[in-house]
Amino acid sequence: MKLVGVDRLMSNLRRLQTAVDHGVQARVALNAAEIVADRARQLAPVDTGRLRDSIGVSLTPPREMSFSIRGEGVRVFIGPAADVIYAPYVEFGTWRQAPHPFMRPALDMTRDEVQQALAHGLWSAIVASI
Repeated sequence: MKLVGVDRLMSNLRRLQTAVDHGVQARVALNAAEIVADRARQLAPVDTGRLRDSIGVSLTPPREMSFSIRGEGVRVFIGPAADVIYAPYVEFGTWRQAPHPFMRPALDMTRDEVQQALAHGLWSAIVASI
C-alpha cells in the first residue's frame, strides 16, 4: 500500500502551525480587544477626557483596571492607563460617588462581535497559510 500526498499534507500542517503562532494570535487578539476599547471609550463619562483617552489595549498589564482576552499563550489587557488611578472609582463608585460603569458594559455589549473577530482573524491566518 502506498500513501499519496503525505508530504504535501505534512507541509500544510507545518504551515498551519506557523499561521497560528504567538505573533498571529497576539495580532488577532489585539484587533478583537480594540472593539471593546472603542465601546468603552464611547461609554466612559467625560469631564476632561483623560479617562476616555487613556483607554487602550496592550499585551502587558500596565493598566490600572483591566479586563483581558486570553487565548492559548496570549493575553490582551483592555482598560484605562495605570496613571489614571481614579478609573476604578468611576467604574465601581465610592461611598460618596455613584458608579458609572463603562468597562464591564463595553465587554458585555461587544462579546459576540469580539468572538466573531477572533474566529475570523484566526481563520484568515489559517487560510492564508495554506
